[in-house]
Amino acid sequence: MQVDYKKDGKWLIAKPTGRIDGHTSPDFEASFLEKIAEGNTHFAVDLSKVDYMSSAGLRVLLATYKSLKAASGDMALIAPQAGVAEVLEISGFASIFNIVPKAGDLD
Repeated sequence: MQVDYKKDGKWLIAKPTGRIDGHTSPDFEASFLEKIAEGNTHFAVDLSKVDYMSSAGLRVLLATYKSLKAASGDMALIAPQAGVAEVLEISGFASIFNIVPKAGDLD
């Protein structure tokens, strides 16, 4: 899994590619923690190139969300693929996160 970042106004947009599972989630989390340590408090995760997310990936999203909220920040998810969107819905994460169809829809 690879994660690319770009800044869009106040938002730092992370664009992971591939699977987010037990094998890749530690690197995914470390990458987010590094960006938080750099002072970024508004994250958007573009899930359009993520074809699978396990509970380990969900844990990283939730832990990051909590860290950002504690720092008066925010987190949103962008364009999850159908399978990932279903995992977010079934797990209840769809009611926690602001999920938008494209980066231009971030406030």
